[in-house]
Amino acid sequence: MRAVVVNTFDTCREMLVDHTSQVIDRPTLYTFHGLISSTQGFTIGSSPYDESCKKKRKAAATALAKPAMRKYLPMFDLETFCVIRDYRSKALGEEVEFYPRPFLQRFALNTTLTLCYGIRMDDAYDELLREILCRFYLFMAYRRCGQCDLIVTECE
Repeated sequence: MRAVVVNTFDTCREMLVDHTSQVIDRPTLYTFHGLISSTQGFTIGSSPYDESCKKKRKAAATALAKPAMRKYLPMFDLETFCVIRDYRSKALGEEVEFYPRPFLQRFALNTTLTLCYGIRMDDAYDELLREILCRFYLFMAYRRCGQCDLIVTECE
């Protein structure tokens, strides 16, 4: 296991901001990079740092710059309206307490679905939405385990 100790804010900034390309690479795992990504392709978050990754990061930065973000405002307005609408209906309903997380998860997933595929889901408890989120969290648990080379595929 590798560890880096940074003593000052300035040193941390220098290491993480000024020398970003030196700390950006991720380990290559057989199951994910060898089997899954060989058919699905790498994403920005899973790519080894190379020229292809640099191009992807530049394209993402362009898409997320201020001028481009202005085009997304109607989508954010709609998603925010839906969250507030559903919070309000829950608050005015018979339930005294409710769990807000599914509505925020829907907000996050819908922004991605709208940007990438032009579709959205209106129900925070939609079965497909719940399944996508379950798979996402399983995948993230897999990514968090560092050198782990295992994929869990069962959702409750």
